[in-house]
Order: sequence, then C-alpha cells, then structure tokens
Amino acid sequence: MVKKNYTKIIITFLLLLLNYPGAEAQQVTIGTGTTLSVFSPICRSRDYSVYEIIYLNTEIGMSGNITDLAFYRSDGTDVDPIENVSLFMKHTTDAQLTSGNYSENGYQLVYQGVWPNDVGDGWREVSFSSPFVYDSTNNLQVLVLKGFQTAAANTPVAPRWTYTSNSTGSNRARRYYNNTAVDSTTMLTTINFNANVRLNFGSVGLTEITNEKVIVFPNPAQDKLFVNVGNNALAGVIEFSLYDHLGRMVHSEDLRINSSVELGNYSRGIYFYTLRMNNELRSGKVILH
Repeated sequence: MVKKNYTKIIITFLLLLLNYPGAEAQQVTIGTGTTLSVFSPICRSRDYSVYEIIYLNTEIGMSGNITDLAFYRSDGTDVDPIENVSLFMKHTTDAQLTSGNYSENGYQLVYQGVWPNDVGDGWREVSFSSPFVYDSTNNLQVLVLKGFQTAAANTPVAPRWTYTSNSTGSNRARRYYNNTAVDSTTMLTTINFNANVRLNFGSVGLTEITNEKVIVFPNPAQDKLFVNVGNNALAGVIEFSLYDHLGRMVHSEDLRINSSVELGNYSRGIYFYTLRMNNELRSGKVILH
C-alpha cells in the first residue's frame, strides 16, 4: 500500500511541476474588503494559529497550476518574519464549513517555512514548493497552520490582515488561535471573515494529449521507447522528459513525429515521462526491464 501511494505521489508531483512556457500566467484576487483582523489568516498575538477557508470556483474563474499565494497585510509594528507556517490546499465540493476538529485529511502541502511580514501594507506572498493543479470545477479549500512562535503583543503590535465579510449563516471559514499546540483535538470555530487572497497561476488552459493523438510504446520497455504522433495536424516538436522514482529529471530531448528515445543507459526500474506539445500535456509511467 505504501509503495502504491508513493507512486501516486510521484506522478502527481510531476504533473504539478509542469508550467508550459507558451501558457499565459495569470493572477486572481479574491476579496476587496478593508476590515482588519489580528487573528486570521495568520495570528501573531498567540503562539499558535489555524485558519481554514473555502474560495469558490466562481470567484477563481480559471483552471491551472497555482504557484503562489498572498494575503494582504494592513499594519502592525511587529515586522519579524512569521515562523513555522504550513500551507495546504485541496479540491472540495463543499461551499461552507462547520465548526470541527483540525484535520489535514485530503490536503496537499504546498508550502512550509517563513511567511514575510515586513513593515507597511500590501500583499505578503509565498511561492509553493509544489504547485497545486486547480481544476476550476471544484471549490478550493485552503488551510494555514502556524506552528510555535512566541506571541507578539496585540494591536497595534501584531500584524493585521484584511478580509471581506461573508453573509452570516453561510460561513466559509473557521479558525483557532491560542497558546496551546495544534493537534487532532483542536477545535476550529466558524467565522464569516474571508481573508482577501491573491493567487498566481503559473500556467492556465493546458489540455491533455489524448491516447489517440500520441502513442507511447512499448511498456515495459528495454533499450528504446517509441513516441508516435497519430494526427499529422499536430506535427511539430514534442518536448520529452524522463524522471526517476524520486522525481529527478534524468533525460530530456525534443522529438519529432514518430521518434524513439534511447533508454539503454538507464537502470532497470520504474520511470515517469512527460510530453508537451503546442498547448497540450501528457504524463505517464514506463517500466524498464
């Protein structure tokens, strides 16, 4: 079971890494409210904090690879970097949250480290270690966990963040802030404070190369892997990349129609490949034996 889950993680990782250079990067800002909160999305007036929120697909309005996220800092005299921050994302069909215990179930960890907190107002942004592939069909659920950092004083010392109020009774956010460490028993309480957020999409509008357009064979393979284009209308360069089981790129080359890739120099085992052509993408697994 562990091996199967690890393989799925590697495949997902490869998909997340792809930012096709021809695809247009875009930025989405959600929320224009100017109300201030010292407690969320990241609280410095307590040793620990959690903030969880759902942003609707109608607010985001596009699919693609989310590569950066920013919250809007308004003020605060404390300018120490915010330590031990973990940022998670996942798709959800839910449109609101209820009070409940802290859980990372189903989430992808996209960032872990320090959150910028320099003086003045403006967006404070982090870049993901692994981009999140957002499908635009589901809503986006975001979880922000701040581990231990000795609390700063309350207003006006601790930084305050802007949010937009959601209608009462349809809460899409919940939070926790205290001096007790967060665990699976930590209770998150619903609020109608939606943190203003800015999402950077490293690429949008990518489509999948179907099996009918490109055929990759044989699998398992020995010394060669053949890549055949089944539709001449797609004639052009195919960018081929091969990754080992740790997600490290071991081979990359540009292919033409009906090309082959020499694999004789690589050790036997499981590899993952990606193909990029025009504004289309495909990934898969190949076994060398």
